[in-house]
Amino acid sequence: KLEIAGSIIERCGGQGVYTEAPATIDATLVRDIEFSAQGRARGIEGNGDSGEDMTVAITRSVIERAGDVGVGMLGLHATLENVVVRDTNPRAVPVYQAGVGFVVATKIGGPRGSAQIATSFFDNNRFSAVALLAADGEIDRVWVRNTAPDVTTGLGGRGISLSYDTESGEGARASVVRSLV
Repeated sequence: KLEIAGSIIERCGGQGVYTEAPATIDATLVRDIEFSAQGRARGIEGNGDSGEDMTVAITRSVIERAGDVGVGMLGLHATLENVVVRDTNPRAVPVYQAGVGFVVATKIGGPRGSAQIATSFFDNNRFSAVALLAADGEIDRVWVRNTAPDVTTGLGGRGISLSYDTESGEGARASVVRSLV
């Protein structure tokens, strides 16, 4: 299990934090994540490859100025509480869909992704502030503002985005309460 608390992670190439294990991240600042040669620039990334029931919990933290995705989770359960995700893709790098604040996705043939987001703030992201890709979400007391379109296509600018998986046909499901978008 990964545990990070009271830390600053900055100026990384590719990912600030990457985990394939359950994780708890508390009171941590992740910032200034630059693009790697593989085209990734993610503040925090979790991958549910292990096949076990996996949760990544992020609390009282700030993720800012990641080039591609602020927080990205695949095939696992994520919780965000008292989290700020801002200024994703701040220089408007022309990479398709770059600048998503938070995304959780279901892994094809794997576990369904899910997220609980509470008392959090998403500001100045691109394409989408919060995206659920064939995943489930509970969004409570979340503030989303200043989401801009994708600089390559002009598409997006979505505060909260739900989409389905084109291969499996699985759709996203979400409840959004007491939030401002």
